Parts: sequence; C-alpha cells; structure tokens
Amino acid sequence: MMQDLVKAITDTVTSMLNEVHTALPAEIVEFDPKDCTATVLPLAKMVLTNGKVIDYPQITDVPVMFQQGAGRDVSVVFPVKKGDGCLLIVSEQTLDMWRGEGEQFSEMKYALSNAVALPGLFSKPPKEIKDAIEDDCIIVTNKNLKMVISEKHIGIDGDVKIRGDVKVSGSVSEHQLLLNPFNS
Repeated sequence: MMQDLVKAITDTVTSMLNEVHTALPAEIVEFDPKDCTATVLPLAKMVLTNGKVIDYPQITDVPVMFQQGAGRDVSVVFPVKKGDGCLLIVSEQTLDMWRGEGEQFSEMKYALSNAVALPGLFSKPPKEIKDAIEDDCIIVTNKNLKMVISEKHIGIDGDVKIRGDVKVSGSVSEHQLLLNPFNS
C-alpha cells in the first residue's frame, strides 16, 4: 500500500517535471530581422505522459537576444541565418506583458511558447577559440576578414575602411604599417 502511494507520487512528479522546460539547444528555422524574432526547432526529444518519445515541434515568434546596453545605444549584432544554432531559455512567466501584447499574469509557467533564443550555440567550438585562449584576445571574424584585439594591439587581416577622423598618438612609420599584426 505504501509502495503504491510512493510510486503514484513519483510518477506524478516525474510527469509534471516533463512539462517544465528551462533551456535546450535549438536551430534557427527562419529569422525575421524586422521584429528580431525567429522560428526555432528544439534539438531534443519530448517524453509524453504515456512514455512515448517524440520530436519537439517548431516554435514561432521567439524573441532573439543580442547584447545591447546604454539605453540601446550600444550593441553587438550579427546575421542570423537558417540552420544557425541557438540556446532556448524558457521564461518562468509569460512574455506577453514584457512584449506589450497581453496579460500581466498567466498560470502558464515554463512553456516553450515563452522561450527566448540566444544565437551562437553550436556543438563544435569555432576554430578561433584556441588562438583566443592562448593569446588572451578577442577575435572577430567574417568569412575571410579577421580582427584580433589583445592587450598589446589591434590587428586586422583584410581591407580597412575608416569613416571619420583618424587620430594617432605617437608616430606610425610605413614599416610599422607593413608588419603583420598577427605575429606580434
């Protein structure tokens, strides 16, 4: 009798926890830059109450997060394309009020429809990670263009266009301009 009660409680808790979503890897299916939202496909399996395992469905209208601050005057943004990896973080509460579209309170907690996507999650690290760690630097790439920012220098491998004034403190020689900044 007691074992049956314990099993019933365990089964109920397990079933309820299967409905609580926190974070999971996903893939961008479509990105809307106008609204900064995406359709995403979670890359995991869902366990139904009957024990059946199925793929997660696509989730639409997911806000995509980019780093920004200073009253939205400063940001780091980049292209998001179909097939890009992302991390879905599921909000404890509905995002409707935050998005200005609905109720302040909802009983729906940890629902996949309240996810936010953070682009950039991939199963394999970028090839530049080893250099960034070894050289203690930031590396920004865009196809064949590469910029390295370290404590000692900023190096750019590719064409440079500057709009605005250039101010130099100290002197710059032609020889210095021809040096490979990635070897110093």
